Amino acid sequence: KYNTGKGNRLWQSASELNLTLITDPSLPTRLGTSCCRDSTPDLTFVRNIKKAQWMNLAVDLGSDHCILATTFSVERKKQREFHFTDWDKFRKIRMEREQDGHRQGLKQWVKQIKDDIKSVSSTITTDFPVERMDSRLAHLLEAKQALLNRWKGQRLNRRLWKKIAEVNRSVEEHCHALSRQQWDEICNSVDGQMRNGKTWNMLKHLLNENTTKTNQKHVIARILHKEIGRTKEQQVVQQLVHKYLPIKRGLAPPSRQYQGTPNSGIEGDFNIEEIRRALHDLNGRSAPG
Repeated sequence: KYNTGKGNRLWQSASELNLTLITDPSLPTRLGTSCCRDSTPDLTFVRNIKKAQWMNLAVDLGSDHCILATTFSVERKKQREFHFTDWDKFRKIRMEREQDGHRQGLKQWVKQIKDDIKSVSSTITTDFPVERMDSRLAHLLEAKQALLNRWKGQRLNRRLWKKIAEVNRSVEEHCHALSRQQWDEICNSVDGQMRNGKTWNMLKHLLNENTTKTNQKHVIARILHKEIGRTKEQQVVQQLVHKYLPIKRGLAPPSRQYQGTPNSGIEGDFNIEEIRRALHDLNGRSAPG
């Protein structure tokens, strides 16, 4: 086994694209002949996939290549539960009870209100990326679930499938409307609170997400990974030291002694009162910069 130019270029391209080779070279994927040995020309790369498994099924179906299989788990969309109370229906029930004119005691009245709230409350599960639930969205999701239950018994009904598609579009449009409403509420909540660090972080992210510390760390890690793949790690360290940490040989020149008049107020140690005053003047809620 030896290195070739094509192999080096393939390894460099895979490193730049953050690809991981999961092929087992000890299991040949191509059968050899009397003139050549068994080889592994079929390579399998994955990216950002955890616990990917590569298998050689050792089945050729009359060919000189074996059938390969790659298995990995796929996560489903996260289901979110919302506890929703239809307050419009609750008010309607209470108005009907008030029209009866039947008077009750305090305990019975409280128990009746609790029972009414429980009767109009429900738990809704959805995979749509929404942060809140309102009455319209709840009704749309219930209508979608009812149509899906009908579609399971009538899978050839095209009109029913078109109706489900229309409900999906309505749900998506309403989710966007809820997101805009939530964004407006966030903007109104931070109005007049520019000294808050949370507000500054949000503004920095909106102005340019590429300037965040997390993104800068990712960029630096990507550059280092690319350079280490081209050259040795020690050479990369030497280049960084030579460029950003110039080290001069020899002893550093001695610092000059202070020749002015002594000042006991500046040269003395900090006392407890000065430290307390400095800590009291700190503004812990302000953002840096």
